[in-house]
Amino acid sequence: MSHLHIPDGIIAVWLWILGYLIIGIYFIAVYFQLKKTVEYKKIAMISVLGALMLLSMSIPIPFVLPYHLNLSALLGILTGPFYAGLTIFSVNLILALVGHGGITIVGLNTIVLTAEAIVAFFLFRLLRKSFKKIFPVAFISTFIALVISTALTVGIVYAGTQNLDYVIHKHNNICTDCANHDHDNDYHKGHEEAESFDIKRFIALVLITGTLGWTLESFISAFIINYINRVKPDLLENNWTY
Repeated sequence: MSHLHIPDGIIAVWLWILGYLIIGIYFIAVYFQLKKTVEYKKIAMISVLGALMLLSMSIPIPFVLPYHLNLSALLGILTGPFYAGLTIFSVNLILALVGHGGITIVGLNTIVLTAEAIVAFFLFRLLRKSFKKIFPVAFISTFIALVISTALTVGIVYAGTQNLDYVIHKHNNICTDCANHDHDNDYHKGHEEAESFDIKRFIALVLITGTLGWTLESFISAFIINYINRVKPDLLENNWTY
């Protein structure tokens, strides 16, 4: 639920522009950080994880709402927030170019998924100091990160669709010439009612789907992290740098 599949023209212009501005500032910070501490070993890792993200985000899981794994929390835990953000932007851009959401939504999607990666990264670092077992630490870190990113997604949807009624009303006004008959008027009335956006119903569906999706993705991410800790623990040790 932490990825917006919204076509261009729906989200308010001010919001998606703000999304790109925030991402631009983030990339400036990334540039100066990576200029000081470049870890070339992570380039191969982010390439593999980026490909895995593309695959997982292209396969919908039939819950109450269409759901797909995004693995951003896993990416954040393994690579750190700076490398994760670059990978997430690249993945979102590729998905947008193949019709997985609009181009205007790339910045907002990058913000949401990068926030998820950052939260998972710091939670994992924090909890690992107190607990020895990796699996529950990775599970909790991923689950909380997914909840937070989903809440951010809902907030963006709510803020970005406040002008949706105006868009629908304008669309119906354009069609007034074809609405002279009672049948046409009834059609447009029903069409308008069907397109109205109910944020409460949306949140309820998100919570139902999210609970299942968060648990599934947290389990998968924790399983991968736990396996890496057994066969290649140095990969987890390297993630303590940003």
